Amino acid sequence: MRRKRKDSLWIDYYLLGCAYGRCMKFKKAIQHLNIANKLNPNNAEVIRNIGWIRCMQEKKDHGRKLLKKSIDLDPTNALAYNDLGASYMFEENFEEAQKWIKKASEMDPHDDFIINTAEKLEELMAYKKIMSKLPNLNK
Repeated sequence: MRRKRKDSLWIDYYLLGCAYGRCMKFKKAIQHLNIANKLNPNNAEVIRNIGWIRCMQEKKDHGRKLLKKSIDLDPTNALAYNDLGASYMFEENFEEAQKWIKKASEMDPHDDFIINTAEKLEELMAYKKIMSKLPNLNK
């Protein structure tokens, strides 16, 4: 059996971290992504995923800081801009969300994930606009 090269071991931890994150097992995701980050420091994609998981854990300030670091490391990664925009969308800061998601859309206009995020933002903004016009039934 061939032994795995040490310099590519980080990929295993990265993939496990991503898989756990998609299953919403954020603690395990962070554990594996942190190991990947130690084995391969300053990898923009690893840092992007750690940042996104932190946002999902309600640690948005730290998560956004990491997403911005990912953008600094790789300004061509449209998904980092998308994730940053989505983090603002969840707290209904539509101006910031639009800024980052628009940048992601401009960078990769055919990416289905980015298109979906932009559509969700538009739906949420339309819903909030409609709801703001309804009389307040709690008064």
